[in-house]
Amino acid sequence: MSVAELSANTNAQSKMDSSLFSSLPGTSLRVAEVMPALAREWGTEQAQPEMAVRASQMNLILHLGTAVGEDDARRQWEGAIELAHRYPCRIIILCPDQVVAANVPLQGKLYVGCFVDAEKTEHHCCEVLSLGYPLHGYSSALLENQLSVWKESDLPTYHWFHGMTAEEIGRSWLPLVRNCRRVLFDSSVDEGEFAAIPWPQPQATRDLAEARLLTTRQALGQFLSGYAPALLAGGLESVTVRHCAHRRGEARHLLRWMRQCLEACAEEGGGALSAKFRAEEVDAEEFCLAVEWQYANGAFFRWRHARKGNAAQVETNLGGPVCAHPMRVPFPDLPHALAEALFF
Repeated sequence: MSVAELSANTNAQSKMDSSLFSSLPGTSLRVAEVMPALAREWGTEQAQPEMAVRASQMNLILHLGTAVGEDDARRQWEGAIELAHRYPCRIIILCPDQVVAANVPLQGKLYVGCFVDAEKTEHHCCEVLSLGYPLHGYSSALLENQLSVWKESDLPTYHWFHGMTAEEIGRSWLPLVRNCRRVLFDSSVDEGEFAAIPWPQPQATRDLAEARLLTTRQALGQFLSGYAPALLAGGLESVTVRHCAHRRGEARHLLRWMRQCLEACAEEGGGALSAKFRAEEVDAEEFCLAVEWQYANGAFFRWRHARKGNAAQVETNLGGPVCAHPMRVPFPDLPHALAEALFF
């Protein structure tokens, strides 16, 4: 029996699907039918040999929160699929429903898609298994048991929280991540103090907001490397990072990175760093991130990134007259930010 035929037997269950779960692509199935249906997909005689290439490198669990909307869930789904094009994986999506009653059974969904590697002209396939569960009545232990059935047990597991506060993660879901190689969250999207969560493996956690700073750090580091460390740290009074609401995570990490770099500059220059560091949220139409260093002698270093697009501007009078330079600094898109956070 094919996946399409199996779906005909799930009409009663599909009526109970939450709108969030229903918005995810795939064929609705009883949870117990998902793995047999997946096995038949790979073993079907109708498939062309070149379409049966399947080589997973990992399990990627996308754990959605109750604050996630349908469009947002679909964007994360698409980002995970694009990541799988570069890093083949089994994607498992955990989709909560806080409306249905606790006695409603778990809901399953299966998606299998194939694509062509443009560089190698090879066919590859990816698989997405979605699990809908009532938020009230299903513990982390029950979800962990189901995940153990769906995961490829001989591959590393990566867990990605999206749309979930730090308080929710710390209260309910830490048992799910105790054996994960990496755990991702996004401090620009989700609220809370993620550093305060008692993670089972703190060294395994990664913030997508920090991953999106990759090109920013590279651009600023390249520009500032032209100045002597003693000049950068000497007489520095303040470092301020201003940011719009949706870049608060990036601002926090950018400020921390600058402090670390300037402390190293002060140490190399034989002096002490006494500057004050602060981040502040502003409602500005022209930029999403802005940096300003102020020196006792009136010198300054300023950098800002446009609210939309890739345009950035640096302005400084360190060691000479005022000079200004335009920059092109793109923020990595979701698949590239995921790859940076997962593997580097």
